[in-house]
Amino acid sequence: MERGVGVGRTVGGNQQLCSLIERGADRGELDLHRPLAEAALCRRGGGRGGLLPAQGLGGAAGAGMGLFRPHIDGILLTESFDDAARKQHLADASYMIGCTLDDIRPMGTQIDEFCFLRDSLDHRPAFQYLFARKLPGTHDGAFHSAELWYMFHTLNRSWRPMMPADYVLADEVMDCWTNFAKYGNPNGKSGSETNWRPFTLANPYVKIFNVKFDN
Repeated sequence: MERGVGVGRTVGGNQQLCSLIERGADRGELDLHRPLAEAALCRRGGGRGGLLPAQGLGGAAGAGMGLFRPHIDGILLTESFDDAARKQHLADASYMIGCTLDDIRPMGTQIDEFCFLRDSLDHRPAFQYLFARKLPGTHDGAFHSAELWYMFHTLNRSWRPMMPADYVLADEVMDCWTNFAKYGNPNGKSGSETNWRPFTLANPYVKIFNVKFDN
C-alpha cells in the first residue's frame, strides 16, 4: 500500500486490507489523500448493535467465514472495525465498496451503514456498487467474485459464452477501477466522465454494473 491504495476482494483479503487501513491510519503510514478501494465490506466483529452484525453467518458457510475474523489482541489490533469507524480511526480516504448480486450472503445493509457513517462524519466520499451481471453458461448468477473477469478484463480466458455486451461492461468496470486508483474518483480526472455519484445520506446512490442489450 505504498500510495495508500488498497484493493481487497476475497473474504480473507478484505480482512487483511481492513487491518492495514486501521494500522496504517493509526501509525501515519498511509497517505490519507489517496483512495482506498474495497470490493466488499470487511466482515469484522459487529457485536450487539454493530455496523456489521454477526447474524446470518450460521451454517457451514458461516462457520468457515468465522475463521477469517481477526483477533483483537490489544497490540497489533486494538479495536474492532466498527469501533474504528465510529471513532474516526479509519483512513479518511475515498472508498469504493460493494458486492455482487448473488454474493455469499446479503451485504447491502452493512455496506449502506458504512457509507452512511462516512457521510455523516463529513469524510471523503464512498462510492457504492452492485455487480448484477448473471454470468452466462450456468445458473449461478452474479456469484461471489464474478466481477473479477470484468475488472481484470480477462473475459477471453473464460470458458463461458460471453457476449459482445459483456466486453462493453468489462471496459466500463475497468475504466471505473483504474480511474479510482489514479484519481480517487471512478468518474475520472474531471470527476464527470461517468455518472457514478457518491453514496450519501441525501442521495444513497448505488452504481449497478450489468450488461446492456440493444432493443
